[in-house]
Amino acid sequence: MSQSSSSSGGAGALPPTPSGNAAALVEVEVQEISDPTVTGTSQPDIASIIAKALSKLEPDVRAQAEDPKRKAKSKDPGWKYGFWPDPAKKDQLQCIFCGKRPHGGIIRFKMHLAGGYSVVENVGLHLP
Repeated sequence: MSQSSSSSGGAGALPPTPSGNAAALVEVEVQEISDPTVTGTSQPDIASIIAKALSKLEPDVRAQAEDPKRKAKSKDPGWKYGFWPDPAKKDQLQCIFCGKRPHGGIIRFKMHLAGGYSVVENVGLHLP
């Protein structure tokens, strides 16, 4: 004699929706998010940002920044933005945006890039 929870009119029941509308809405949202023309237009290309920063460096520093021997053989994305000014000192990296050399390896260097950490000085407004 008790009613099941699927009956209409109970507390917490969702209002009825026409069939197919919710699925169509989800398909449109997924299509907008996965559309490369939508996501690609608002952010500048990372490669162009790096190229612009490297072009502002002095020629000898630019040569150091582009030297693959001055970067770790790691897939860490932080290596796009810094290099070892002295390959013997692996805990010190130099930023291609501001030229600062935070100590402490790639972890502290990424803190420098992100900002908001008291253990390193921020890169500031140099990043786009």
